[in-house]
Amino acid sequence: MKRHILGMALAVALSASPSVAQVSADDCAFTYYRDKSEACLDKTLAALRDAMSVKPEINPAMVGFLAGVLKSTPSKEATILAAVGPPAMKTTIFLALERAGRDDAARRFAKAEDLQAALTGLESESPPQLDEVKPRSAAADNNLLIGAFMASGDPAYIKAILDNFSTAEDGQIRDAVRVALMQTRYDENDPRGGYRRLSRVVCGKYQCRRDPAAFSRVLTLASAYWAVTSLAAKDETIRATNQAFLDANPRVKAIERNEQDAFAAYVERFSAWTAAKRNPDSADAAKSDDALLSAYENLGATSDLLHPPIEAK
Repeated sequence: MKRHILGMALAVALSASPSVAQVSADDCAFTYYRDKSEACLDKTLAALRDAMSVKPEINPAMVGFLAGVLKSTPSKEATILAAVGPPAMKTTIFLALERAGRDDAARRFAKAEDLQAALTGLESESPPQLDEVKPRSAAADNNLLIGAFMASGDPAYIKAILDNFSTAEDGQIRDAVRVALMQTRYDENDPRGGYRRLSRVVCGKYQCRRDPAAFSRVLTLASAYWAVTSLAAKDETIRATNQAFLDANPRVKAIERNEQDAFAAYVERFSAWTAAKRNPDSADAAKSDDALLSAYENLGATSDLLHPPIEAK
């Protein structure tokens, strides 16, 4: 499967949980909304067809992108409908029609392309249209809305992603930001195993088996934080929308700032611990550093790293 479709690759956060999308700066889909080029749309559809021929997997970001194209540029509908390929491609187009509010067109397409299962789903329970999607405990909704933004340039889609933070508890926001920051720099193969430890701790804290909705919400918030902060560095509209949201929500802004500071301290302490581990004469320092790092990885208080006990320095 091609690495980037729609300039995004759905990543993995905390084991198999869906997370955020990453963007390739040279992918025209990332800036499609600026000129809505027919050539770019053709290129994106061709890449999607090739990818799904190898790995038949529905990409929520791609569904959102095509739905965004359909809503913001209705004249492109014929181009999209003509781009049928493998079954997963047809299903993606069908889902995009649904999300764009083209129910009649979706029914006609499903019948023409023999998508009986999809048609049955539409008739039994139609998913919300793009403008009605409000992410809470489904990271795929974040990717759906990011795709819609890239197609349309409408900041309302980014605002809908960020609004999830407004109603989240302080601890959920803090833990989500910590997960996202750790995912950004470390992976499951880091020498401490801190990332793996964090995944287990979050699962335990939110009782992921007993109450998957609470656990999923933290992952959805983490997905949102990682995606929006990453994309904000590449897109001024997203940056401005994110900044406006934080300015209007000082509680969220303060939690984010504290976690960013704590993570910076974690990275610094990580380097110190790594150096101490290599020096037989620094066993005490390594032990102290390990205790502080472990506290962070076990969802300890932010102050544990920002203001450690003097004797641990």
